[in-house]
Amino acid sequence: MLQRRDASALFTDKGLALRLPSRTQRTRELGWSVAGGRAVKPRAEKPREAKLHRLVGPREAWQREVPTYGGLRYPGVLPGVDLWLEERAEGVEYGFRAERGADLRRVKLEYDGAREVRVVEEGRALEVDLGEGVLREEGLRCVQEAADGHSREVGCRFADARPVGQERWEYAILVDVEDPARPVVVDPLVLWDTYLGGTGLTNTLWDIEQNAAGDIFIVGTYGGSLGAPPDGGVIGELGGGTDVLVARFSNDGGLVWATQLGGNGTDEGKALAVNDTGEVFVTGSTTTDEVQWNLPDGGVGISRSLGGTGPSASDGFMARLDPSGKRIDGFVRFGGSDRDEVHNLRRVSDTRAFVVGRTWSKDIPDIKSPTDAGFQGSEGFVSRIDLGEPKVDWTVLIQGAGDDVAYDAIAQDEIVLYVVGSGEPAAQSGATAGTTDAFVVPIFPITNNDPSRKQIIRLGGNDGNDEARAVSLTFTGDVVVWGNTAATRFPNAGSVRGPSDVFAAVFGSGLSATGDMPLKQTFLIGGSGRDQLFALATDGSGQLYVGGQTDSPDFPVAGGFDTSMEQGGVEGFVAKVELDSRPPVAWGSFVGGNGADRVHALWSDNQNASRLFIGGSTTSKDLNYSHGGYAPSSSGENMFLMSVDLNASPGGGTDAGTGGGEDGGTDAGTGGGEDGGTGGGTDGGAPDAGTGPQRSPLGWSCGSTNGGPGALALGTLVGLALLASRRRRTRA
Repeated sequence: MLQRRDASALFTDKGLALRLPSRTQRTRELGWSVAGGRAVKPRAEKPREAKLHRLVGPREAWQREVPTYGGLRYPGVLPGVDLWLEERAEGVEYGFRAERGADLRRVKLEYDGAREVRVVEEGRALEVDLGEGVLREEGLRCVQEAADGHSREVGCRFADARPVGQERWEYAILVDVEDPARPVVVDPLVLWDTYLGGTGLTNTLWDIEQNAAGDIFIVGTYGGSLGAPPDGGVIGELGGGTDVLVARFSNDGGLVWATQLGGNGTDEGKALAVNDTGEVFVTGSTTTDEVQWNLPDGGVGISRSLGGTGPSASDGFMARLDPSGKRIDGFVRFGGSDRDEVHNLRRVSDTRAFVVGRTWSKDIPDIKSPTDAGFQGSEGFVSRIDLGEPKVDWTVLIQGAGDDVAYDAIAQDEIVLYVVGSGEPAAQSGATAGTTDAFVVPIFPITNNDPSRKQIIRLGGNDGNDEARAVSLTFTGDVVVWGNTAATRFPNAGSVRGPSDVFAAVFGSGLSATGDMPLKQTFLIGGSGRDQLFALATDGSGQLYVGGQTDSPDFPVAGGFDTSMEQGGVEGFVAKVELDSRPPVAWGSFVGGNGADRVHALWSDNQNASRLFIGGSTTSKDLNYSHGGYAPSSSGENMFLMSVDLNASPGGGTDAGTGGGEDGGTDAGTGGGEDGGTGGGTDGGAPDAGTGPQRSPLGWSCGSTNGGPGALALGTLVGLALLASRRRRTRA
């Protein structure tokens, strides 16, 4: 049994019995089963540590320590065919497997409680009419194992929908089996997205990392009490302005753990890194006077402020969490007596990482760069961190004529570190007073305690602000600087179309004695509005993805999962960029809803090159790419996290699964499964929704399913819909 507030799902010996809320009747009952399948007692699989307590009725009827499981299996539901169901954060994945393909050429399934079931689009989709709305299944896939152990996709389709009783409809999945003796799998393609964060007005996801096993780690800043994901381990005495959220998800979206870190001040989590042993290194800024945590020996660790000069004083910090997320095995504060901000972290080995940011402190210890020019407001900095302690080995300042800030860094061959950011140019540069230029600075050698900061290479127009936000390397050793420009014209790239555009600049290596870096090419990305880059990801083949925020209705979004911008809106974006192509955007998409949306973090899946993880912040409560996931915790800004299948067609592609969830635990949505399987999906539709709604290659939903008049109640359950589609509502 799965229970969630006003809905429930009962796993019977032949399928599922759902009780769903309805606008026209007290409850809607809908059944799904394998037609002609034999009654099989489902076997619980994948036991979990979590226990449930049912304290209902008289005390003698209370049940304690009730075990919970992650999956069910129906062995032999058809001759030679198993049906399995497995819980995901987004729902319960279902699928079929036969050891002999000949046993899985045709699967008959049945809806009980439907007005009509229709096969549409030449078998590529199925529509289930429930009176209040239409559910839709689409994107069916099947695979068969070959003799060499590899899997290959085989044809399959919906067929033969027909009534078999009062409100009972049967339909079939036909599989084009190529080798009757080899195994065949019919299972869903799973992708997912979710809201995260607390109940306060500020909730921003800042960084995404992945370990070798494929698990996803996120870090962000949240305000108020933690809403979603549910409370995890707490480190420190929380209750300040904002706190740090660190969470670990399995590759398919299941929440593994969530940890809160902070104290009585303002704590911000900005970046993280994961090593091969599973330790998580989290960095950010804190105004908390004293951070406390439990030591492995049962004692209490304490880190006190370095000493500030007023309410605005802050320190940078790095915390080393053990793989469970429940314990801090190391903590270091760094900076000076004034304000210090951390913007990014780059781990280069098991023992070494670099942190970049900006500082107003004039007394930072172990500075390894000349400060003859004195301090001019804020200065950019990069610090090398010994991860074993952890402790700060040294700090290098990036100083210009005025305020400077460092946003990102990348190491090349563990010899040179390229730091990028922005700062005010010298007065004689010809730039408009008060504007900033982007910069890249090579620092080497970085393996010893005496690094040298080479010259600051600046780039930008003369009449607007330019900032470098990210940096990447090509396979040939070139350095690519990414950022934003508000100049009228950008060097070698031409005119900026709107108030600001995204730029990319390709430099040669800076490993000369002087650190010279020849500029090879530049180009711009954007539309007629304001476009800003905040995130960059590179996959194993060198493919580049950028993300940020735009209010350009003509931003290049061809082929995206969302090509419609809200009127007058500000939306996140993600784009696939090719350095040697013009135009450079090979694929793009909006990411957003009816509020303000911003992509802060991207990560290319190291398990599957066609998968991209996207995170950021949003005030939208209608990220209805599909249904499921955690609902928004705040009426203001919320974190979001999603996974995108880059190979899925923007006009189709679905995820199949059965909904489920545990009340008070991981919110279950819809959809589930492994990449490369079979998808069939349904989604709460609307009878008056019109034709041609957008279909996104996303999986389970961010959770806010406001659903206008005519929207099917089933689609609003966040956890108990039978099958999931990656459908985005058409925007007015």
